Parts: sequence; structure tokens; C-alpha cells
Amino acid sequence: VQANIDRIVLPLVRKLEAGASSGQTGYLELLNLNLRDVTSPFVSKLETQYSRLSPREVEISRYIRDGLSSKDIASVLNTSEGTVRNQRKSIRKKLGITNDKTNLASLLKAI
Repeated sequence: VQANIDRIVLPLVRKLEAGASSGQTGYLELLNLNLRDVTSPFVSKLETQYSRLSPREVEISRYIRDGLSSKDIASVLNTSEGTVRNQRKSIRKKLGITNDKTNLASLLKAI
């Protein structure tokens, strides 16, 4: 699957990036990240290990793992930054790191 994505889909995405406006560039970057997630075991591992996460929390976890800020995530999901911060708190709680100094992004990258 990854080889087909690399050979067929990503060249098209690169062509789109060449003519994209600054607003579209962010969406194309997310498309690249999501295409990598298609073959990544991250989501299935996250859902298996932490089955209490909602689908939205899994989605936000992917964006956090990929280094997006709460502001960027809010923009992509068309929601408020406060909502994303609340979701981050919920994710931390469900992962058992509420009052811990563990970096959420680092933990998600380790999964």
C-alpha cells in the first residue's frame, strides 16, 4: 500500500503543492501526513491500548503526534482552540498522565 501511495498519489500531491496558495499548503501537508497514517500502525495501536479514546480524540492525537499546535489543530478541524485544549486534557486523563510531566507528543510518538 505504501509503495502505491508513494508511486501514484504523492506525485499528484507534489504537483498540487507547487501551485497551491498559502492557505492550501497546510491542508496538503495534512494530506501527506494522513497518507502516511494509512500504513502506520499508530491509530490501531492507540485504539487497542486506549480503547476509551473517542474517534475525535484519536484524530487529535494523530495531529499532536505530528507536531501540530492546538491552534493549528483547531483550524484544521474548524473548531475553537479551547475545545482542542479540552480534548488534550481528556486525552492526557485517559492515557493516565494527567498530573504527570510527561510530554503528550513524546508519549504519542512512542506508541
